Amino acid sequence: IYADWCTACIDMERKVFSRPEARAALAGFVLLQVDVTHNTREDQAILDRFGLFGPPAMLFFRQGNVLEDKAVQGEL
Repeated sequence: IYADWCTACIDMERKVFSRPEARAALAGFVLLQVDVTHNTREDQAILDRFGLFGPPAMLFFRQGNVLEDKAVQGEL
């Protein structure tokens, strides 16, 4: 979960996800980035659906189910 105004999101893009070891670790995943920059009703519905207060957050799914113990909210 990402937003253009989220400084932690921007830092994670630059310092975490750009690293070769991070890319290698995520190579087996389908990656989706949900942009909640505009804080629309739809954005709020997504945050509410997953019990998130805002970005940054990372959710991991297996067979359509959120792996609650793997979820990360906040900056890494």
